[in-house]
Amino acid sequence: MALIAGNTGYYELVATVANQLAHHGLQVPLQEAAAHLATVARGDTEGESARWLQEKIDHITAKLDAETSASSE
Repeated sequence: MALIAGNTGYYELVATVANQLAHHGLQVPLQEAAAHLATVARGDTEGESARWLQEKIDHITAKLDAETSASSE
């Protein structure tokens, strides 16, 4: 979190989500996740980092939907 704090005022949010992506699901490199998340947190909601984040959200959503469907059968 200390390394991220210099990049954004939203370091707790960035660190929490980056940790989740790196260690609890997608195996995304922590520094890659933190860089993209900090960019989005600073207000870039239209660029490459926003698209990167949306891809991760879509992937997680599809995975959860598949798990839910499989468990209800």
